[in-house]
Amino acid sequence: MIVLTPPLDVSDTVPVGMLRHRLALGVALVDAVRGGAALGPLRVELESIGPYRPPADRPAGLPARLEPHGADRHAARYAGAIAKLVDRCVANALDTSWVLRIYAPLDAAARAFDPARDARHYVPRRMRLTPVFDAGVPAATPLNIRQITLWPGAAAPLPSTATCVRGRVLRGPDIASGEPVPYARLAASVPASETNFAAATVVGRGAADERGEFVLVIEARAMSGAGLVNPVPLRLWAFAPPAQAPDPNDALASVPVEDAGTATDSDILRGLTVPAGYTEQVSKTLACNLGETLSGTAATLLLP
Repeated sequence: MIVLTPPLDVSDTVPVGMLRHRLALGVALVDAVRGGAALGPLRVELESIGPYRPPADRPAGLPARLEPHGADRHAARYAGAIAKLVDRCVANALDTSWVLRIYAPLDAAARAFDPARDARHYVPRRMRLTPVFDAGVPAATPLNIRQITLWPGAAAPLPSTATCVRGRVLRGPDIASGEPVPYARLAASVPASETNFAAATVVGRGAADERGEFVLVIEARAMSGAGLVNPVPLRLWAFAPPAQAPDPNDALASVPVEDAGTATDSDILRGLTVPAGYTEQVSKTLACNLGETLSGTAATLLLP
């Protein structure tokens, strides 16, 4: 006689407990060019909670990090050392904002940010985010999940049909002796004849890395309409950070901290707002052929 054993299902189990985690803060990283999830590897490090620096991850002594859930989503649970620091800030009525560092290492095994091991698929960002609280603890709502846009880096894979500018931002008397302007912000606008940025129509944005290198993709709306011409005349703008000496011990210290507060969606999170302290430095006209990349001297911005 053959006896068939029915497969087990949930009704055959006995609950012995329930484990629940409360989210303290989560981020979803977005590719500025594709508009979808940013591609990895990506790293989100926790620089500070209020006035406190979180302890390094054990046992390797790595910088404190948010836990990756796929390449583009990272989260910190309200537990352990993080919960203790959050509770201390709340109990003492201190600042409860978090400062995060976001970058794309060349490989997932990277211990910390190293410019020599940067994939340069995305320009690093530092964000100040403030969790939403409920009764003194991070609220269990989607309000504590923030969507952050990342601008393409110098080696970012771009669509083959993209019209883009690949250049550098330098400071000095001439291009040959110019020094890189790290983490400048860039914008392209139409019409090319408009010299007032506030009155221009922005059709592309980007950010430079620590070497002053940037990639700026031109939006399709710059190349449409009855007056379409090829090449497309544009004006390229550079916004530079306050001058500061680089920190030899911290390659990301020069990246501006952008304060997005408690917002779940804003121009700051989407990278559309020039960081505080930045100033308009220079602009120049250029012409981009449709579906091609403009580079070299024509794409170099020289600041005085």
